[in-house]
Amino acid sequence: MDLFDNLITASDVAKHLKVTPQYVRKLISEEKLIATRIGNQWLIKQEDLGKYIDTYDVLIEPDDHERLSDDVPDIVALSFFSGAMGLDIGMQNGGIKALLACEFNKYCRMTIAKNEPEIALIGDINNYEPEDILRMAKIPEGRKVDVIFGGPPCQAFSTAGARRALDDERGNVFLRYIEIVEKIKPTYVVIENVRGLLSAPYPYSDIESPIKGGALCVILDRLHAAGYTISFELYNAANFGAPQIRERVVMIGKLGSEKVDYLSPTHSENGEYGLQKWRTLKNATETLLNIEHHYIEFPEKRLKFYRMLKEGQYWKDLPEDAQKEAMGT
Repeated sequence: MDLFDNLITASDVAKHLKVTPQYVRKLISEEKLIATRIGNQWLIKQEDLGKYIDTYDVLIEPDDHERLSDDVPDIVALSFFSGAMGLDIGMQNGGIKALLACEFNKYCRMTIAKNEPEIALIGDINNYEPEDILRMAKIPEGRKVDVIFGGPPCQAFSTAGARRALDDERGNVFLRYIEIVEKIKPTYVVIENVRGLLSAPYPYSDIESPIKGGALCVILDRLHAAGYTISFELYNAANFGAPQIRERVVMIGKLGSEKVDYLSPTHSENGEYGLQKWRTLKNATETLLNIEHHYIEFPEKRLKFYRMLKEGQYWKDLPEDAQKEAMGT
């Protein structure tokens, strides 16, 4: 066998790991990846690349791929804007496991591949037609899709941002999501978004100037025209057992004239209405004993502010000069 048959260049390694050649050279300089300099380039043994991947438990961004299994569950579901699969986990806890995840972010895609290796995975929603999506999910021809769920990018509707709504590139993928729903026609569609969606300005009907809530009206009209009856509400996750005050709009559409019931809270802030009190972070983590945790240490420049706070406090409880230092501009 030729001496060089087992050697690959730094550029080849970069393509395999889906990183830049500069990053590969950094690994070589840090001696994490063994390489030999020959002429003007670095060459790496294939087994040494394998050792690096194993030693550092390297995850490589997966390519888009079909679902590995051909089995079709009783409930057929598709997930969009899947992120790190938080909404998917909630749906799965309710007995609904998605056959396909659609996610663009490379690190989220790596998380999906690590935790759900058999699920179909696609990237940019604009690159796939409905028939491609069904094929990738291995849904048999004629089989009805029961649920499509997802949280389209919310920055376009956030009250903290520029609020360009549906004119924003991220707002447009919201409309692409609606278009996919219109064409696949699942029995149910679930949409999660920030509260800013309720008031995001956008031209509506024959009104040319943006009006408050115009974006929501456009979305509702499209879904109604597609045959869906919609229930939507602003929910606080703390009222449903999450140890966090997090307000989100949840829209649930069902084909036909029947409206899906609104969600019933299980918790209240101080135990009002006979419900359980809001859970705290301490409540949520007190059972996590003797478990290996993966975390990043807070730097001292942040810890000094945390030490000023008591249980239940946050940045607004800091002294005014400390607030400015902690929060910057």
